[in-house]
Order: sequence, then C-alpha cells, then structure tokens
Amino acid sequence: MHAVRIYSDGACSGNGRGNACGGWAAILVHPAKTRELSGREPDTTNQRMELRAAIEGLKALTAPCSVTVYSDSAYVVNCFRNRWHDVQFRKVAGHADARGRASDEHERFNQRADELARAAAARQAARVA
Repeated sequence: MHAVRIYSDGACSGNGRGNACGGWAAILVHPAKTRELSGREPDTTNQRMELRAAIEGLKALTAPCSVTVYSDSAYVVNCFRNRWHDVQFRKVAGHADARGRASDEHERFNQRADELARAAAARQAARVA
C-alpha cells in the first residue's frame, strides 16, 4: 500500500460577512510525485474551506493507500475521519513562516497549501468584483 501525505488549507476573505470569497488547497505528496490542487468558492466560510481542502485531497486519491492529512485547522483534525483509506490526521502549526518557523517539511508544505488557498480566494474575490 502506498503512503501518501496530504497538506491541506483553506482561506476566506471576509470570513463571517456576506459574499465572503473562499479558497482551498491540497498538496498530495507521494514518493514518485507531488500534485497541487486548489479551488475557490463564493459566499463561504473559512471552516468550510478547511474541510473542502481535506475532502478534495482525499477525493483525488486513485487507489487505496495509507494517508496522513496535515492541517493547521484543529476543526479538521478533531472532527474529520475518513475510512475509505487508512487515514491519520496530524495538527501542524499554522502560518509558521510568520513566526520565522517554517523549518520542517510539514510546515513548508502547509505554508504552500495556505498560499494556494489564499490565491484561489483572491481569484474568487476578483471574479465577484
């Protein structure tokens, strides 16, 4: 069984207000390749985007595998369980680079997922404007 790591993050510009623009991202890391996914959604919340990122990452798997999902969202880590695959969730520090800490591999991939999610949210905001 292949081991896959998924780094997921969500972003939402204007979270909690009407017409909030969201973005999500998932990075699938396999020994043979890395795949980046991202998308956007209008009128959403940050928590929805955090969940969507993990869900889309898991949906992208094409064969049974052992999966570890890394997220900076306690909401995702504490409530999300998927038994189609052997899935583990690990909490990582969010926005570690802002604290000068994006030093380990998990924090760097999480930071990249954050960048992709924020970019997707910005594209959605531009589309709405």
